[in-house]
Parts: sequence; C-alpha cells; structure tokens
Amino acid sequence: MTDRARTFYLTTPIYYVNDRPHLGHAYTTILADTMARYRRLAGDDVWFLTGTDEHGDKIAQAAAKAGITPQQLADRNSAAFRDAWRQLGIEYSDYIRTTEARHTKVVQAILQKLWDAGEIYLGKYGGHYCFGCERFYTEKEIVDGKCPDHQTPLTWIEEENYFFKMSKYQAWLIETVERQPDLRALLHREGDRRRQVPGPPDAAHLDRGGELLLQDVEVPGVADRNRRAPARLDPPRALPE
Repeated sequence: MTDRARTFYLTTPIYYVNDRPHLGHAYTTILADTMARYRRLAGDDVWFLTGTDEHGDKIAQAAAKAGITPQQLADRNSAAFRDAWRQLGIEYSDYIRTTEARHTKVVQAILQKLWDAGEIYLGKYGGHYCFGCERFYTEKEIVDGKCPDHQTPLTWIEEENYFFKMSKYQAWLIETVERQPDLRALLHREGDRRRQVPGPPDAAHLDRGGELLLQDVEVPGVADRNRRAPARLDPPRALPE
C-alpha cells in the first residue's frame, strides 16, 4: 500500500444498447476491472465507471426492427449489460445510463453554459453518413462509395443542426497536442494524427433536429424549443482536409 492514495479514474466505453453484450464488451470491461483492482491494491482511490449509451440512430433502428420503443429496447439491453457484469464479478464504482435524470441534468447545464457563452450556433451541414459508425465521412476517406470500416454504402444526409464552434479552439488543440506527445494517444491512430486534427474550420453538431432518437435533452435557453440536443457532445473523429 502506498503512503498517500492517488485518485485514479477509469471508464469503459459506455456501450450502445442496440443489442445485447457480446465478447468484445466483456473483453474491454474485464481489462478495465483488472486495472481498477490493481490500482486499489496499490492504495489508490479508484473510481471505475461503466454504463450504457442510449442515444443514437442504430438504437432507434434496432428498436423499430424489434417492434418496440427505443426506451423499451434500452431498458432491456442495459439490464442485460448490468447482469453480465454481475456474472463476471465486475466491481465498478458506478453504472451510468444516458437516459437517467442525473445525466440529463449535467448535459443541460453544460449545453446551457456553451449557449450562454455564444459557443453554439444554428447551421446546416450535408455529408456522407454511416449509421454504423454514427459519423460523417469526407470524400478522401470514402472507399468505393462505402464506409471504410463497415464496407457498407453511405447515406447522404443534409441537416439543420446546432453546432459547437470547434474551429475557435483548433489552433490551441493542435499546439497542445504537439507540445505534449502523451496526448497523441488520445487520437485514434498516430498515423492519422495530422488528418484528424488540422484542417479548415469545422464544428461538432449537437442535435438531430426534431428527430428524437431516444434520449434528447431540451436546452432551456435555446430559442427554438422544437429542437433538442442529444445526451452527449461528441467532436467529429476527423476534420476535413
């Protein structure tokens, strides 16, 4: 045991509830649990988080295919994840669902702060979208008209969305990554580092218009109350060159 406990925070991905847990989910969770146990033995103050992401196109599509509501699908499969971790003896500190009120409250507070600071604006975007990846692909990334990961045809989507002014912080992000090599591990692949960060101004979209996929959050200060934001804010995986 160490003389002075250090705080150690660890999280698994929060898993999509479009289907039940499989071997890949178990693999990442067991690895995280192993690290958490090691850190506890070393005397660290450990907070180990896992849970389920219950917002997204693929969840809405899976629910429609099953003939149930997205919430019913989320409840069923989130319970399956929790039961799987019980059977595997996973000792997590907290299990979060993005449909929980405590999660929604925090998302609302963050988005409200961004809105009040003028960091969010209403705009339009069109691009080639993969529902499996839940991301847009640039022309240079597309392979034979298909998603480079799933090898499935992409769908052209044009949307009016609320966007976060990520381009405002782009220069700072590039400089920070270059100055601190350890941060490069946060990017998906070292070889894609230059492709993923630099490039012309871009933004992260916050909502999917009136298409409520499951856990959408009303931002009280936003003028258009018919538009809601998803229960997470994800920057794009890659910026166009």
